[in-house]
Amino acid sequence: MKNLKLNIIVIIILLSLVPNLLIPTGLINKETNSNKIQIPNDSDTVSFLKIEINSEIQGPSIGEIAPNFTVFSINKQKFNLYSELKKGKPVLLVTGSYTCPIYRIKLDVINDVYNRYSNLLNIIVVYGAEAHPVEYNDEIRLNIEDNIYFNAPKTYLERKLIAKEMLENLEHKIPLYIDNPNNSVLNKYGYSPNSSYIIGLDGIVLSSHDMFHQGPKHNIYKDIISLFNLEDY
Repeated sequence: MKNLKLNIIVIIILLSLVPNLLIPTGLINKETNSNKIQIPNDSDTVSFLKIEINSEIQGPSIGEIAPNFTVFSINKQKFNLYSELKKGKPVLLVTGSYTCPIYRIKLDVINDVYNRYSNLLNIIVVYGAEAHPVEYNDEIRLNIEDNIYFNAPKTYLERKLIAKEMLENLEHKIPLYIDNPNNSVLNKYGYSPNSSYIIGLDGIVLSSHDMFHQGPKHNIYKDIISLFNLEDY
């Protein structure tokens, strides 16, 4: 009887540790350190960043460990990658900005993926540096037609205000978080204007698109169906 009770206690302890066992110790330690990160001040200066397709600055590849990051929503809700993975859902990270016409075009797909698969994936958008600020003088046709003109934000508040205007003007169902003033997410995940990553519970990158859902090579539906052994979409 004593041995039976002891075995039951051991099983209960092991079950309580399961979420942490899914993530390597190094990732857990980094997640713990992230708890000290505070929301940026509205007056914090935003570092200028050149966003471009086929940038030399790329994010992690499939099979590599996804770098941890902490970001905040406009309403000051915190998102830490490793903390979220410990809750039991893989993460789909998508990057974008209001001045990126590709992101705006792909928003229907992003919303559809969210509607279909948010029960399987924790799907978020990180709002980063503007893809086509006024300073570039590149006269993007779709931005002209949609009357979308913004200078590159100089402060964290300015970045939040542009993101807020985007949320007000577009149908945007996915939770959105703001990259930090030092562009910490884009510095880790590449300078593409609209990239995406699926990150497993162990912190390993399972899917990587330098441009989200673009071309047969980067089909987000096929990636999700394959990774989760689904029949179809």
